[in-house]
Amino acid sequence: MPAYQGEPGAYTEEAAIAFLGPSIALKPCETLEEVFKGVETDQYQFGVVPVENSLEGSVVRVYDMLLDSRLMVCGETELRISPLPDRQ
Repeated sequence: MPAYQGEPGAYTEEAAIAFLGPSIALKPCETLEEVFKGVETDQYQFGVVPVENSLEGSVVRVYDMLLDSRLMVCGETELRISPLPDRQ
């Protein structure tokens, strides 16, 4: 089962579904560290994490974790991140 960082409905879940298909079962994780550790220990088959954000740029923590890990990138997908409308 692949894992992703975020809650159900998060952009990362949307990206995972876009990349892996709508019928895939996914495991939400609270932190990036949880995703990485779960994949490293074979708890999860894949991990889906953001590396770029169209609003804020690079997700530096993910790059740092990739450098410190034996994990490798096996694919990518693009998903436009839009700001939420102002709530009043």
